[in-house]
Amino acid sequence: MAQQIEERPIASAEVGESHYGAPRLHRPDIAVLAESGTIAIEVELTPKSPRRLEGLIRAWRRTIASRVVAEVHYHCAPGQTRRAVERAVAKVKAEQCIAIAEAVAR
Repeated sequence: MAQQIEERPIASAEVGESHYGAPRLHRPDIAVLAESGTIAIEVELTPKSPRRLEGLIRAWRRTIASRVVAEVHYHCAPGQTRRAVERAVAKVKAEQCIAIAEAVAR
């Protein structure tokens, strides 16, 4: 809703174009509006395909570079899911801008 009011991305990453030429946006699971800027939080409980995950990580890296968001944090299920995120971050060379933590199950 806030993005519609502002008419610009506040916490979304551009992941392509729609059939109509409009930007296709990916919204994080959680967005925290902090004094230092927007923090996008992604929660990964199951692995995505490597191609899709690499595309999302690239989009987040561009979004940080353009200062739409200040930080991106991935909270991942341990094991295969976390390793997939770590591989994608390394492959697109986003280690400096994507933080990875283990999701804690309760």
